[in-house]
Amino acid sequence: MSIIQRQDVSYLFSGLGSRSNTSNLFDYSLLSDYASIKSGSYSKLVKAYYSKMGNEDKTTKTDDNEKKSTSLASDTSKKLTEIKSSADDLKESGLKLMETGKESLFVEKNVTTKNEDGTETTTKSYDTDAIYKAVSDFVKDYNALVESVEESDASTVKSAADNMTNIVNMYENTLGKIGITIGDDNKLSIDEKAFKAADMDDVKDTFNGSRSFAATVSSQAEFVNSAATREATKANTYTGNGTYSNNFSSGDLFNSLF
Repeated sequence: MSIIQRQDVSYLFSGLGSRSNTSNLFDYSLLSDYASIKSGSYSKLVKAYYSKMGNEDKTTKTDDNEKKSTSLASDTSKKLTEIKSSADDLKESGLKLMETGKESLFVEKNVTTKNEDGTETTTKSYDTDAIYKAVSDFVKDYNALVESVEESDASTVKSAADNMTNIVNMYENTLGKIGITIGDDNKLSIDEKAFKAADMDDVKDTFNGSRSFAATVSSQAEFVNSAATREATKANTYTGNGTYSNNFSSGDLFNSLF
């Protein structure tokens, strides 16, 4: 909390020297209060009170006996971690497909096939099995992220995920040409036979490079990850004016004094 009101604590007792005409009982009361603060008993009382309040806020249990996150969205820490992990997995699978140069899955290699007459023919071709596996992993990770966000109550996380699925839907025709379809639940399905029969140059255009479909989805996964991270860092506290706030960096007036 911003401590606009904080001054030297001596101002609390500035009236002691100006009340010479008051009764001894009044002076004794003020000195008694001062003694309790100086001895630390008042500080302990305040800390105990706010500690109790903090515990009540932060140890609320969910039905599965997990601690609630401090997020205003009421997502559990486990759920937010799951979303972040799924987003990371999708980014990693996207990066694998986006790789260029010698490490690219789309580097054509010499492939030797045996003809019916026993002769062999060597041609340059893509490793469709390796490409299919990488794209299948991408589809699996995408679906896992969509599913993990479905149970989130965080509006910022859901909004980021909605942006991602909306963008994916824009590629419906492109994906359909290579055996990938989009279901009503926004999840992807890949048909192995149709995929391997597709033009691998079309697959490369879709998944390889920094401006590809894979790159676009990976960047959207990063937005989902960031939204989940922001939710996880929110905390419930009070401002210097006594108003309720979810800003973790606000601080706590009494904790800062003691």
